[in-house]
Amino acid sequence: MSKSIRYSFLKSATAGKSTFIDFDLNYGTITSVGQQVVYSGTAEADGIFVRPGLTYDLTGAAGSSDSIYFTGNYSDYTRTLMDGSTWEISRMVNGQTTESVKVSKLTGLTADRLVFADGAIFSHQVASTGTANLNSAVKSTDPSIGQGNYSGAEAKASTPHVAAVNGVGVTFFTLRPGIKLTISGSAGIDTVYVADGSTVDATGLGGSTDRIYLRGTWAEYTKSVVNSNLVLTRTVGGATETVTVLPGSAFNADKLIFADGSISTFNASKNLGVTNPVLNTAEKTPLLSDAQVLAKIVTYAQNNGGTEGQTPTLAELAQLGITGVGGTNGDGTRQPTLAMILSALADTEVTGAQANTKALIQGIVDAYAAIVQSADGVANNDVDNPTGDDYSKIGVSGVDSDQEVSLLGDVLDTASRNGVATNAEAVNTVAKLQALADAVQNVMDGTPTKSQLELLGVTGATDAKIEAIKAALRLASDTTQLNTLEGLQAIVSQAMATNDLPTLGATPITAAYANNGHKKTLFSAASASAVDTGQTITGLKFTVSNLDGTSNEKFTVDGTEFSLTDGA
Repeated sequence: MSKSIRYSFLKSATAGKSTFIDFDLNYGTITSVGQQVVYSGTAEADGIFVRPGLTYDLTGAAGSSDSIYFTGNYSDYTRTLMDGSTWEISRMVNGQTTESVKVSKLTGLTADRLVFADGAIFSHQVASTGTANLNSAVKSTDPSIGQGNYSGAEAKASTPHVAAVNGVGVTFFTLRPGIKLTISGSAGIDTVYVADGSTVDATGLGGSTDRIYLRGTWAEYTKSVVNSNLVLTRTVGGATETVTVLPGSAFNADKLIFADGSISTFNASKNLGVTNPVLNTAEKTPLLSDAQVLAKIVTYAQNNGGTEGQTPTLAELAQLGITGVGGTNGDGTRQPTLAMILSALADTEVTGAQANTKALIQGIVDAYAAIVQSADGVANNDVDNPTGDDYSKIGVSGVDSDQEVSLLGDVLDTASRNGVATNAEAVNTVAKLQALADAVQNVMDGTPTKSQLELLGVTGATDAKIEAIKAALRLASDTTQLNTLEGLQAIVSQAMATNDLPTLGATPITAAYANNGHKKTLFSAASASAVDTGQTITGLKFTVSNLDGTSNEKFTVDGTEFSLTDGA
């Protein structure tokens, strides 16, 4: 059964000042999408902003020339004349959400004005085919819509009564600060989302455990019992917000959800003066709409991070329908944490444009999940390596060949690397993954450092033989010898087994000589190395020329003095 709600305005707004209603409610699971709105307006020229996902019957918008705002262009909609007097204007959004609006085909001063993203037209000028002569000076994209004649105290005279016409479990929401809303609920579990500064009488909700969402914290509201009703009030944005509900009983009560937790109306009525009652902090009112959450994520990615208030939360990701973050999968494997996803969003390689849809954000999560699944601390149990696209989505650059993908996948599928566990902690930031990717890239280029080889899990490399290792890597085949950790280790081990020439070095010092003068230092920082393990230097031949052949000339090495005479 479809769910229908009727908005009936019981009073006209002050003459010349009309009511503006925006049917935009998308806070994750708290949404009016799928419902039908039946609207009975005031005698004044009202403003109605229709949103995708709902069906609207606006034929009862009364006798004035109302303005009906659409999010799409005129040509986006199919226009069908139903019975000679009613237009049905509809479209599909994102291939799945229906937006359908019924308006009366009136003429003259009572004709409604239909405002699209590309211009406005009156209801009697609509045609089922072709283009229209739109007034492009008036568009639904104008940010001032809802202000002007629709704002201020004049709108407070509007007092709509909202009732569930049919269906079980209806979502109600208040329209704007200053408008008083009286609700009659359904037999099911209804949802009420209270906007800042609204006045809501929810005592007419049905007998189920209905849910009333308030945007303030428990402590922000003054609680009292008036005429056996529980009344909550606060001042926000210069307006007084008042919500009236039935206290209920210990066995049958509605639920109040605040920004900091939830409590039953019965328990709330028993804790009127308590500053910190026991709240269910796992259930809180979402304060940002889906569009606002998405904009927050885009901004975070574009700015490469943000402060605490600008950082997306786990609840906000869940609100958008993003799954697979911060928990455990059904097979027991770990999901990427929120910190990992934030690390990806904050990376300079991930821009706002790469996270501006739910699908793109889910793609980032799924990409990180593939990496976490590989780096589970168990060796050789990964069926499929993360792809180059997976690394790219989270901001890791340089993994752009099959052999690089293969080698890095091998590294992630180890139990440990030189004493460091290859688990979720090893890949919990994009920076750590980028370090691994850079090491892989340098292996392919034949330029890795000893520490980079050790980071990848290679053993046995030494600084003394790093140049020999680099030379061997440059001669190796990326596709058959360097595309696995085993192949890389074999190349390094082979290079380490090769005999190298001993090394001898010193820093020369220019000295002025004088006969019978003081001793002079000829060099410093002398060093000698056999290079290869297990080898030693058994002899060193030292030649000095231009001597006078007497015993007066001497040379001292490491404390031992030698007389520089022929044959000495």
